[in-house]
Amino acid sequence: MSKRCLNELRPLMAGLISATVILSVLLQGPSAGALAPVSSVGTGSSPGAESVAENRPKARKLYARGKHLFRRHRYAQALDLFKDAYRYWHRREINLSIALTYAKLGNAVQAVTALRQYLAKATDSEKKRLPSLLKQAQGEVGVLVVTVPDAQADIMVNGRSVGHSHIELVVEPGQVAVEIRLDGKTVAHKVVDVLAGTEKVWELAEMARPPESRHPRVVHGPNGSGTGANQGHGGTGSMTTPPKQGLGRLHWAYFVGAAALAVIAGAAAGGLGAATAKTHDDYKAHPSESLMKKGNAYKLGTNILIGVAAGGAAAAVVLAIFTKWHHKERQGRRISIVPVPTLGGFGLTFEYRR
Repeated sequence: MSKRCLNELRPLMAGLISATVILSVLLQGPSAGALAPVSSVGTGSSPGAESVAENRPKARKLYARGKHLFRRHRYAQALDLFKDAYRYWHRREINLSIALTYAKLGNAVQAVTALRQYLAKATDSEKKRLPSLLKQAQGEVGVLVVTVPDAQADIMVNGRSVGHSHIELVVEPGQVAVEIRLDGKTVAHKVVDVLAGTEKVWELAEMARPPESRHPRVVHGPNGSGTGANQGHGGTGSMTTPPKQGLGRLHWAYFVGAAALAVIAGAAAGGLGAATAKTHDDYKAHPSESLMKKGNAYKLGTNILIGVAAGGAAAAVVLAIFTKWHHKERQGRRISIVPVPTLGGFGLTFEYRR
C-alpha cells in the first residue's frame, strides 16, 4: 500500500478508535476507576429518594453526562445528573461521585453523608483508596448516633424529625438538641456536644411512656346521671360536679383596707393642701423661685393623694357591695372581685365564673 493511502486512512482510523472508546465507557457503566477524576457530592439521607424502577441503561447515560460536566467543573449540574442516575441504579460508585461533588461544592455534611452510604457497600480495598478531599471532609463534621428502644418513637434533632428508633446523622460540630417524642409528647431530651471528626452516641436503655390523661370521661346514662369511665375497675360511680366558686370570696378585710387607704390618703392630701396654701401665701409676700418650685411640688403631691383617696373610696364602695358578710350568701355569687396592686397604686380584678 502506498504511503499516500496510509496518510489518508490515519484520520479515519483515529475516529474509529475514539468512537470505540466512548462506546465502551457508556456500556461499561459506573466503575471505581471511572470515578477517579470525579470530585464529589453527598446527599442528605439518600440520593434520589424517590422509588424508581431500576433502569441501568438510563443510569449509565446519566452518569456519563454527569462525569462529563464534572470534568468541566460544572459541579451543580453534575450533581443533579448523579442523583438522577442513582435513582435508576443504586450503585456504590455513584454514591462516591455524589460525595466527591458535594465536597467540591464545599458541603461537607452532605459529602460525608453520601460517603457513609458508599462505605457501607464498599470493599476493604476501596475503603483504603478514598480521595483526600473526602478524608478532609470527614474531619470537618461529626456523626450523631441515637438509639431508642421504642420503634414508634420520633427522634427530633434541632426541632426537625429525622427518623425513628435509630438514626446516624452527619451534623456540623457543636451542640445539637435531641428530643425523643412518643404519642406527640416529649419523653426524653438532651443537648449533645458533637466534636469534629468524632461519632457521638446516645443510647436510651429504657424509655418511659407518657402518662395518659387522668381526666375522667363522663358517660351519661339513660337517667341522665353521669358515670366516670376511669373510676375503679367497674367504671361505675356517679360523677359529682364540684361546686362552682362564685361571688363571696371577698373578705371584709379588703373593704377595711380600701377604706383605710382612702382615709389615710385623704388626710395626707388635706395636710399637704394646707402646706400648699401656706407656701402660696409666702410666695405672694416674698416672691422667689425656690418658693415657686416648692409650691408646685406640694400642689402636685396634693393632686396625687386626692386621686389615691378617691380611688380608695370608690374601691371601698364596690367592696362593701360585693363582699359577702355571711358564708351562705357567698356561695350563691358568681363574680369574684380581688383588689390588686397596680402601677398606678390600687386596682380591682373582676372574674366571672359560669
